[in-house]
This record gives sequence, structure tokens and C-alpha cells, in this order.
Amino acid sequence: MTQRLHMIHQLRADIRQATGREYRIDFDQFDELSIREMMRLLIDLKYEHQRAVRNVEMRVRRMPLVK
Repeated sequence: MTQRLHMIHQLRADIRQATGREYRIDFDQFDELSIREMMRLLIDLKYEHQRAVRNVEMRVRRMPLVK
């Protein structure tokens, strides 16, 4: 498998993992830079999601229990 095809395969797997869905995006039409940028976008979105979850968890820990 060429590196480009491997990247497309990985990109599809990452999207499936992140969303639980498959999208009919024709990545074969993307150039290598666009594929790399899409992969970078998914990584950035993953870290943003993790940061948001941590922020919520921290706020919950700081809130006093109301009885």
C-alpha cells in the first residue's frame, strides 16, 4: 500500500472512530497536503474535545454539593 493510500485509510478510520459514522468523502481527489491537513484537523478536534471535558470535570469538582 502506498503512503498516500495508507494515509487515506488512516483518515477514514480516524473519522469513524471520532464520529461513529462513515462519510462519503472522496479523499482520492485530495492532494497529499490536503489529506495531511485533514488528519491534523482531526487531531486538533480530539484535543479540543479532551480539553473541554477536563474543564467541565474541573468545574464539577469545584462546585460544592447542594443538599
